[in-house]
Amino acid sequence: MHKVIRDFGSKKGKALIYFLPLAILVFLAATFPLNKVHRNITLEAGADTPEFSHFIKDEETEGEIITDLSKINMSEPGNYRIKIKIGALSFHSKLRIQDTIPPTGRISDLDIPFGKTVEAKDFVTEISDVTQVTVSFLEEPDFDSIGEQDVSIVLEDAGKNKTVYTAKLYIGKVYRTVNVELGTEKLDIRDFLMDDIFEGDFITDVSVINLKEPGTHAISIEVDGDVYSSQLEIVDTTPPKAKVVNQFIWANEKISPDAFVKDILDYSDVRVIFGEEPDFSLAGMHKISIILEDTSRNRTEMAAYLTIREDTEPPVIEGLEDMTIYAGERVSYRKNVRVTDNRDADVELIIDSSKVNLKKTGKYEVTYVATDTVGNTTTETITITVLNKPWDYVDPEELDKLADSVLDSIIKDEMSDKEKLKAIFQWTKRRISYTGSRYKENWMWAAVQGIKKGSGDCFTYYGTARALLTRAGFENLCITRIDKTHYWNLVKYNGNWYHFDTCPHNSKYPFDGFLRTDAEVAEYSRKRKDKRGYYNFNKNQYPATPDEPLE
Repeated sequence: MHKVIRDFGSKKGKALIYFLPLAILVFLAATFPLNKVHRNITLEAGADTPEFSHFIKDEETEGEIITDLSKINMSEPGNYRIKIKIGALSFHSKLRIQDTIPPTGRISDLDIPFGKTVEAKDFVTEISDVTQVTVSFLEEPDFDSIGEQDVSIVLEDAGKNKTVYTAKLYIGKVYRTVNVELGTEKLDIRDFLMDDIFEGDFITDVSVINLKEPGTHAISIEVDGDVYSSQLEIVDTTPPKAKVVNQFIWANEKISPDAFVKDILDYSDVRVIFGEEPDFSLAGMHKISIILEDTSRNRTEMAAYLTIREDTEPPVIEGLEDMTIYAGERVSYRKNVRVTDNRDADVELIIDSSKVNLKKTGKYEVTYVATDTVGNTTTETITITVLNKPWDYVDPEELDKLADSVLDSIIKDEMSDKEKLKAIFQWTKRRISYTGSRYKENWMWAAVQGIKKGSGDCFTYYGTARALLTRAGFENLCITRIDKTHYWNLVKYNGNWYHFDTCPHNSKYPFDGFLRTDAEVAEYSRKRKDKRGYYNFNKNQYPATPDEPLE
């Protein structure tokens, strides 16, 4: 032991002390990549750029790639030296990009006119490969031969991988198949010739072909002295057109898709369907898909709007009024009663008058019930008052008949409104003789007296004129002197109100009471110098007349 220590103390010993650690470091550096770093990795062309983990055997090893991998084209086959750093040490690995997958493509057949040539790439419509692909003929086609021939197309990528496809090449002067749209007006020979340099004529009589009906027709054509065959295909590729009509329905109603379109334009029959059946129970505005499909299955999809409204509004019963009748009279419970509804045009109205006794005086209730198709209900009640018939009772229908009989004798259809009013005015004034009367409670009774008996006072004149004016369709009012000693009419003519007094006036103060203004009757009152004022009425209670007299 002591000898060994002495040896290390010598020059040789000291050298050995320094040499051993260095040798160990060199050994570790030399063996490290063998244990931690792949000597090389291989990726297929087009793969994603590798990461640090691709080059390391142990996933727990930490480090980084020094080489800028963004400058390496992963679609280009080749070998690339990659520098990697782990801790303080740097190592190298090799990235090998290889292409072992042959290209794929989509090939189409070609028809070309005689005298023309094409390249191999003209047959290719699509190529799929990560590397550059070249396209070539396996064997050059015979471009001097009219007819159809097979052509081999070779796709070769950068990795020398090859794929061979077979296509058909047709060389001719006339297209083998010519498609024309349904509805074409006239066939043109130029549509059948494969090049403008060719001259030709139809041998087939194409004028007899119905171009508005889909179908296939054999066509013979002469070109440069030779006869060629072609096939005419009359096709319908144009989708139908129409105008959209938005619709409104009530919840749970049905509506056909045809209701959403109008003015459909197409050469064939068109079927209209929903893109998706609407939920007719769902209230609100809905965007609806409407599809038009013709017999050739060309489709047009259109958007329309369907508004579905939920009916929660009950019917409305109009024209109901409490009624007063006399014992023994009949009652029309439906007269002037009308039922309206926001949805239904015809709503059933049920009237319960079972409590009414028309032979006995008293007050009775009548119930009206209206229910629409979805069950919304309205109930209204009126009161029927039954009274004993008074001595001056007049049946309204009887008075109407009397007034109509008078009007039939004095009114003609060709008369103007003013002429009709004049006829009523003159008949009333001439028919009734002024006798005086104290009874002024029932104008209808007074009207009957005026028409039947032809006698009475100003109230009789007023009542008679009122009956005739009303039945003739003229709106009128009763106007009364303040002291209740004189009655006359206001009548509406040409949109304005005028005084209409058929009662005769004192011969000392003559006055024509036909269609007079407020100013005119006031002036007459002043002329009479009557303290009571002949036409002294409360102007606030009646509509005003025009300022200017009627011509």
